[in-house]
Amino acid sequence: MCWSRHFCGKARRGASSLAEENEVQLFTSRVLLDELAVTLAKKKLAKYVAATGSTAEQMLVDYRRISATVTARQLDERVSRDADE
Repeated sequence: MCWSRHFCGKARRGASSLAEENEVQLFTSRVLLDELAVTLAKKKLAKYVAATGSTAEQMLVDYRRISATVTARQLDERVSRDADE
């Protein structure tokens, strides 16, 4: 599951509930948390963030609370077509 689905409507409630009940385990990294903070703070996403009933900061706190932060290892080969990845 990608994090963006985690923060949208039913998927957010479902993933949060499953993680809180230890039915699934969510993993993230410091790099992904930093990217998520920047993304959630974008002005063009403000109405979507507001629609969740939380602030961007609270969404990040909630995500940190239900996910385990791990150190991602460097891959030998690029696997993403996205130049930023």
